[in-house]
Amino acid sequence: MSQGVDLVIINAKVATVDKDFSFAEAIAILKGRIVAVGSNEAIKRKIGHQTRVIDADNKLVLPAVHDAHIHATHTGMLISGDFLNLFESKTKCDFDKQLDAHLCTEKNRDWIYGIGCQFELSDENNQSFSLSKSYLTDRIPEKMASFSDFSLHNLIVNQSVIDKLEMNLTNLPREVGRVGLDDQGDWNGIIFEWGAMNLVGKHLPQLSDEELKKYILLVQSHLLQNGITSYTDILGPGGEHLFHGAWSSRIIQLYKELHDENKLLARVSVDLFAAKDGIHSFEHIIAGIEEFEFPVGLDKSWLKIDTIKLFGDSSPCIRTACNGYHGELTFAGNNIEQQIAELKKTIIELHCLGWQVGIHAIGGKTIDAAIDAFCYAEKIMPNKDLRHFIIHGDDLTINNAKIMAKNNILLSCQPVAGYCIIDGIKQLIPDEYNAKLFDWQSYINEGVTVAAGSDACCFPFNWLEGLEFTVTRRAKNNKVYQAELACNIEDAIRMYTINGAIQEHLEDELGSIEIGKFADIQILSHDIFTIPPDQIGKTKVVTTICNGKVVYER
Repeated sequence: MSQGVDLVIINAKVATVDKDFSFAEAIAILKGRIVAVGSNEAIKRKIGHQTRVIDADNKLVLPAVHDAHIHATHTGMLISGDFLNLFESKTKCDFDKQLDAHLCTEKNRDWIYGIGCQFELSDENNQSFSLSKSYLTDRIPEKMASFSDFSLHNLIVNQSVIDKLEMNLTNLPREVGRVGLDDQGDWNGIIFEWGAMNLVGKHLPQLSDEELKKYILLVQSHLLQNGITSYTDILGPGGEHLFHGAWSSRIIQLYKELHDENKLLARVSVDLFAAKDGIHSFEHIIAGIEEFEFPVGLDKSWLKIDTIKLFGDSSPCIRTACNGYHGELTFAGNNIEQQIAELKKTIIELHCLGWQVGIHAIGGKTIDAAIDAFCYAEKIMPNKDLRHFIIHGDDLTINNAKIMAKNNILLSCQPVAGYCIIDGIKQLIPDEYNAKLFDWQSYINEGVTVAAGSDACCFPFNWLEGLEFTVTRRAKNNKVYQAELACNIEDAIRMYTINGAIQEHLEDELGSIEIGKFADIQILSHDIFTIPPDQIGKTKVVTTICNGKVVYER
């Protein structure tokens, strides 16, 4: 018997996710790549005396997932238990109990950080209770304490943090951010947006490289348990002082070190948060790129930095005000018209410099402006195949989708966000302005490449929960929202696999089970093509293979 291939999977239902979405029975893998896909009989002939054989027992085999949008190190911090996880704390009593428990644990530090904090809670009388610096200071008088909300765009701190600051933050330029004010016009401890949060973050303790590496490897191991072998992270100069170092440029260097040490567990694409100091102006974004020290000698199959991440709006900037709400853009300018002009100028310059651009754009006004800029940039400098993309795109319309498809503009969405908070989003973007919220199937039908991610740590990274919402429209609250907008399961799976690879210009290497591609594969506990759709989220990953090696077995 010859040595044969390294690994085979037989007796499987292999959904290849190739252009025809064809199925096979077995896979052969050699030196990290897929060398054959076909029948059990054909693949068995490739078995040698050193071949590992996985009998899938008729289970479903899929390409591994690419999470197209995640804050990885930050998520590692959350799941570590080293910091307060406040996502389920809805009441003042919940908050107090979790804080008291944390203060008594061995993981308590000389400073406090919590994630997923609601700034408006209900008290024992079911009345609204607002967190404030004074309340936090009463509860935590001697340690610096900061808590980010679920969106991560906002932070609240106690007086110990404020005492460290060297400037007054109450009159910041629009592009830097702003602070919250109480009824007397005094700062209540809340900070909005990246520029202002960086100003505060400079005075907060920073995690060590070893601590950050621990959180990177922790989240990667958890991602592998969920069939996710690659992801897109958001890091760089704009996050230098955010979240104790979790969004900083240091993480990029640590990824490189882990790869060089052969310790990196999953493939990483970095969307470079280039805005220097988190400030969204043309000058700060270009300066951030010019000053950033790019790692040399990257193996792009494991670590690549080809995309600039922009934040277009802070709160969703919708097309028409609703009940007094309009939302906010993040870019510099004295009014919306000037801000849109700054946004467009930046996108056009980045396009001309050869950068792919991904822009956080939730509201329709932001989406429209970004699409206009992408189209104009392509007109003046065409045929670059940069594949710019809208991130989130909650307020996207069919007309937007038609233009995007024509100009090869992609959408990077987060179905699990719909699963978790669609009801809240619909209150900001009601049906009279967008009657078809998250109409991903229609966008796909128009020709848009739609990739899916989690936006963890804001939301869970269980891609199967997101997939279930995509094909059922059943949310976490068990309500079904516009069932007629559900995706077919083939397109939904493409969103999590090949479309994420297309977003990253890696479709020749990842995203489907085809000869020549990296063997990044997952085996599921149940056949999601045949079980009731509302059971998809309960399906488990039983085996994950990355680069031809079994990296997780349930």
